[in-house]
Amino acid sequence: GYKKEELINCNIAQLMPEPMRSEHDSYIQAYLKTHIKKIISKPRQVTALAKDGELIPIILFVREMILQDENLFVGYMHDISEEIQQKQELSEANHQLLLENHERSIVSELENKVKEVTQSREFSEAVFDTLVDHYNVMLGIFYIYSENVIKMINGYGFKDRRERETEFKVGEGLVG
Repeated sequence: GYKKEELINCNIAQLMPEPMRSEHDSYIQAYLKTHIKKIISKPRQVTALAKDGELIPIILFVREMILQDENLFVGYMHDISEEIQQKQELSEANHQLLLENHERSIVSELENKVKEVTQSREFSEAVFDTLVDHYNVMLGIFYIYSENVIKMINGYGFKDRRERETEFKVGEGLVG
């Protein structure tokens, strides 16, 4: 970067990228004519041009000084590259946490659904047990086992109360 000796008493425009560099002096002339402060005494984020041509984000604060009837302008600059990098890293970490929380929420929701299905199956089995006991009928809980096979779980035959798993091919042993 620049050494302070290279910048003292120099036009600040050398630290500005185009088009601001070419327009800078006209901004100063307009201020001296109108005394309307558009950037003077107002800190703002701008881009500075380093000696090696690298663009650097900075906070710029320009003050006016009148010394022996001469208007002088003093610029204070603060490189905010690290702050911007930290803000970006924080934003990325926050985004990652949001994704992880969303994933946890989905997993929790799926666990709750599995629990509901399990409880529903247990309830259905209890209802079937009651129906078999009272009405002496053949009942079963059916689940799709594969594309062409249906598996019956917890089928009961009249009073024998034996659990069994029976497979039926679609169209065989079942209506339809």
